[in-house]
Amino acid sequence: MFWDAQPTRVVVNAIAFDVRVVGPFAQAERVTFMAFPKRTTVLGPARRAVAQVTGCSQHRVDTDYDPSIITMRLMC
Repeated sequence: MFWDAQPTRVVVNAIAFDVRVVGPFAQAERVTFMAFPKRTTVLGPARRAVAQVTGCSQHRVDTDYDPSIITMRLMC
């Protein structure tokens, strides 16, 4: 779904993400190496990265997300 979307690199709290947007969905791919990060450590910065790229701060995230690639449904 996101392969053809052009990524935008964003750094939040020293964590770099490649953010891609397709329709009402956004994906934040963490590109900064982190050894076994807690999901909650990555989720806040990923949400802020998506908000910076899309201008939308309302997202829905599946509760079973991976801390490396987080897909969100934009609610704006």
